[in-house]
Amino acid sequence: MNSEVNWVSVFATNVLQKRRQMGMSQEELSHRVGVDVRYLGGIERAQRNPSLKVITSIAVALNTTPSALLTDVTS
Repeated sequence: MNSEVNWVSVFATNVLQKRRQMGMSQEELSHRVGVDVRYLGGIERAQRNPSLKVITSIAVALNTTPSALLTDVTS
């Protein structure tokens, strides 16, 4: 069994959960971050590997930190 963490998936899951907890739509978050809604959807489906700049912008928009969005809570 591979014990390596898939950080893109961890980030995707955490962004999706935090956005839903805040009652925010993908459209609203994408507007706040300054990215296309399709790109944000790709991030939430772990199909995109965002830059550090985008990661920090998402964290600010979700009122959290990049480290919180990169915390693996499944372990």
